[in-house]
Amino acid sequence: MLPLVNELISLLTEAAADTSNKSVGALVYSSSSVLDSSTTEPTAAALSSTSQCVSYVLFCSLQVADQLYTHISRSDWFLGIRRYVLWYGGQPTLAPDIASLPGLMAAFDIAYLVSNDKAAGFTVLATCPFCDSGNAAVVTMGKWQPDVGLTPGKDFFPPLYDNFKNHQFRAVTLDFSPFIDFVNNGHGKPLTEVVGVDILIMDTMAQVLNFTYQVYQPADGQWGYQLPNKSWTGVIGTVQRYEADFSMDILITGDRDESVDFTIGFHPEPLTFVTTKPSPLPQWLSLVRPFEWLVWCLLAASLLVATPIMWILQYGATKAAAPSLDSRTGQQAVAATELPDKSRVGDAGSPFLDAGDTIFRIFLRQSAELSHPSSVQIFSGFWILFSFVLTISYVCNLTAFMTVPALSPTLNSLEELISSDFSWGVYSYKAADYQLFKSSKAPLYQTVFKSLKFCPTTKECLQWALDKQYAYITWLTLARDSMARHFTDRHGDTGLHIARDVFFPGEFGFTLQKNSALKAPFDGVIRKLLEGGFVKKWLTQFIESNKKKGKQKSLDAALEAAGGDPKNLASAEEANKKLTTYHLQGVFIIYGLGLVMATFTFAVEYLMTYKKEKEHNMS
Repeated sequence: MLPLVNELISLLTEAAADTSNKSVGALVYSSSSVLDSSTTEPTAAALSSTSQCVSYVLFCSLQVADQLYTHISRSDWFLGIRRYVLWYGGQPTLAPDIASLPGLMAAFDIAYLVSNDKAAGFTVLATCPFCDSGNAAVVTMGKWQPDVGLTPGKDFFPPLYDNFKNHQFRAVTLDFSPFIDFVNNGHGKPLTEVVGVDILIMDTMAQVLNFTYQVYQPADGQWGYQLPNKSWTGVIGTVQRYEADFSMDILITGDRDESVDFTIGFHPEPLTFVTTKPSPLPQWLSLVRPFEWLVWCLLAASLLVATPIMWILQYGATKAAAPSLDSRTGQQAVAATELPDKSRVGDAGSPFLDAGDTIFRIFLRQSAELSHPSSVQIFSGFWILFSFVLTISYVCNLTAFMTVPALSPTLNSLEELISSDFSWGVYSYKAADYQLFKSSKAPLYQTVFKSLKFCPTTKECLQWALDKQYAYITWLTLARDSMARHFTDRHGDTGLHIARDVFFPGEFGFTLQKNSALKAPFDGVIRKLLEGGFVKKWLTQFIESNKKKGKQKSLDAALEAAGGDPKNLASAEEANKKLTTYHLQGVFIIYGLGLVMATFTFAVEYLMTYKKEKEHNMS
């Protein structure tokens, strides 16, 4: 027996060396102890303490081998290394004996030594999970004779996962458009009309690897979060408990990876949050909105400073132009500078007000006569340029604000969100977003978790964000797709705003059972799809398709509201392009203030004039 064991161990270690650059070894187990090891601890402890071991030789009953193999296959030992198992029970064994144990029938890379009654040798059997038209079977791999050695009839450990022989797998998922969308047929029944990016990926893998699959929902209707006992609920828990072979796309996280395996990621996906779009600012402020308040203050200061400067320059020009007596003749001499008339430099009664009137006329780009002195003209030239730039800037910005109304500030980060008067939450499927806020030690995430409010579905969550001061924390792609499907008007616009900042970046992948042999073939197909750009292309196509459906749905609703007549709808569209009193309310408010001020000024002047006339008559 030992020559056969040594030969098989050599074969096992050679095969393992081909799959790993690490050192390899063998662990020999009997029902009473662990051989080739200095310890006699229980099996699990002995196996876990033997680092770099990838080959197991088991001397025990088939029932014990069934339990051991299940334990080995679900353990974290030697992740990423192909592991080989050899079994010998010391008694005649038939294929039906192996077939009666479900754990062994699902096994791979395990060989069974069966005594050959007709000769001093052994027959080597193996379980092949998909050889019998996709079902498990026990097959003969070779024979061992003392004088010949091992003569495999075929590859001793052949590749089992490049062709699943039309085997049917069980998948689990929840609705997550555009990755997956379906019709739910009730608890425990497979989903129908399943579409999405996940299905296109999985169908491609099914075609390449020759398998079929059915998709189910988890019993508790959750994506899954970790319980205190380290088990999981929802989709993750279903795969963790080996109730499904794999799940559709789900976020790859470190704590999940401790309980299940994942394929390589095929789509990067961060978290963000959605709020209602900012509302327009009061339209009556549109007249002052083109400039910020500092510019308005500087403009007012410029007008106040320019008026006395103009008055001083005009006063100086008047003094320089005044006639003087000739010392030789005693007659008046005419100055070289022409004496400006009163219409240009102001009358003797109000020269300062006349200077202010000139400054204001120039600023409003109205005509104003200027005195001839060079100092006045130089200052006026710069004032004209200053006024021209400011007024043109104001008119252009005012046109822009009238065309596209200004909006209130938006929330674009979690810091801004928790400092605002908004509430926030996630939808109630207990997914990775909930697990993040629940388990994180970061103060920001802890603050968010303390005030989380759950909403029932993605559509209702977005409706809350649209109708209330509520921020819906969700995945970026899910938000884009759901807004396109349910909240897009006939012009392609939506009333919702996606925050610019994103957080908790991750990747979506397919969940697999711990140490699943499906990982390598699945990864190979996904990698080729990524290299070909198919995943990104499919995702864009689904979102654009849903956006078109959303626009068409809004258009149909608008036509129905217009009595089904497109002309009525066109008339309503034309009416929306006209300026209304809402847009021009600021102008009328200014006009009204002007009337009030003019009336008040008139009343004051009238009373002052009446008082003077009365005093004059009495005197």
